[in-house]
Amino acid sequence: MEAGKHVYALPPLGNDLGDVQVLARHARDLGRVLQVGYYRRSLPHYRLVKERFIQERGILDPMLNANINWRHSSLLDGRVTVPRKTKFHVPLEIPQANGYESMESYLIWRYQRRFSVGPLSGLPTHFIDTILWLFQGNPHTITATGKNLHQKLGDVYTQFYITLEFGQGDSYGVANLQLLDDASVWLPSEVFVGEGMALLLSDQANQQNFFVEHRFGESNDWRGIAKAEGLEAVTPSNVDLLPQAAAAIYTYTRPTVFYHLPIGEQRHLEQPHLEDFFEAIRRGRAPRCSLAEAYRAEVVLHKILEAVETQASVKLTPADYSLEGV
Repeated sequence: MEAGKHVYALPPLGNDLGDVQVLARHARDLGRVLQVGYYRRSLPHYRLVKERFIQERGILDPMLNANINWRHSSLLDGRVTVPRKTKFHVPLEIPQANGYESMESYLIWRYQRRFSVGPLSGLPTHFIDTILWLFQGNPHTITATGKNLHQKLGDVYTQFYITLEFGQGDSYGVANLQLLDDASVWLPSEVFVGEGMALLLSDQANQQNFFVEHRFGESNDWRGIAKAEGLEAVTPSNVDLLPQAAAAIYTYTRPTVFYHLPIGEQRHLEQPHLEDFFEAIRRGRAPRCSLAEAYRAEVVLHKILEAVETQASVKLTPADYSLEGV
């Protein structure tokens, strides 16, 4: 930014909120466009859910519950192998000049707290941003526990069990996340629940579905909405064919109407968000995910770590999510 460049930055933006606030000041003082790479905000089917269903039609509003499960590992066996020298080889002097004691330390930077927030820095950052975006609010209470399964390699947590609480009374909602960096099989599941219906949503193809209770699914209002938005009604002949989380919802709310959500043209996941970034530069407008908006997810990310480290729930106020005065 100091060199006059606009920036597209992948989240998270720093190892602590102080780093993020410094970045915010630079972007503001230098007048640069800073697009934070929460790419789901630009994916057509996510925008359809947010803009057309939630904002315009009030479907899944208020959001009552979200359940996200993710299992993954890049270090399942607990070993690190330094690749042999190639034309792309990085001399050891370069990692050492940046604080890494060895090539092994350099290769597992994500598992060292001074360089990273751990596995939360991957896809889980996008889970958190999606929850805040679709819940249309900020959590007031964060409860989280964690465990490190790779203690020989690093000092970050690799397992997280997280609860985010939103609103009060009739507007109360809760999001539960189980993030486990302990398995070689990648099994994401994201389910969002409102009154009488649920949504299985993902950035992976063929995992976008509405599950609507019969009393809603057979109403003229819902039929009109489904037709207008191009939703295809499907009656599964075998519940075992559904993803596990979806099957549970289907069984619990039976009889249920099952709708495929159109996903549109398949492109690289980041492409629509990058296109918005370039368009913001050309037109001199704010990007779709400004730093002020992305800061909310950064706050939640770091407060999750605080909750784990202190073994206590973290309470937040609207002021905690504001960049005013930074």
